[in-house]
Amino acid sequence: MTSREARNPPSICYNTRVVNLEDLPSWAIPALASLAAVTLLVWATVYLRRRFRQGREELEKARNEARSHQTGREPSMGPLTPDPEAGPDL
Repeated sequence: MTSREARNPPSICYNTRVVNLEDLPSWAIPALASLAAVTLLVWATVYLRRRFRQGREELEKARNEARSHQTGREPSMGPLTPDPEAGPDL
C-alpha cells in the first residue's frame, strides 16, 4: 500500500453528497415522513399477523392435545375438527 492509498483508502461510496434540508422541495420532508409511517405500519401489520397466527396454531395444538387425552386418541392422528382455513373438500 502506497502512502497515497494509506491517506485516502478506497471507498465504495463514490456518489455521495451532502444535501441541505433547505434546498429540498417543500413536499420532500412530508413525503419521506409519510413513506416512513407507511413502512412502519406495514411492518407492524405483518409482524402482528405472524404473531397471532403462531399463537392461534399453538392454541389449536393445545386444544387438540387436550381433546386427544379426553377421547383417548393419539395427537398424531390430526385435529378432531376440520381446519376452517383449508376450504371445502372436493
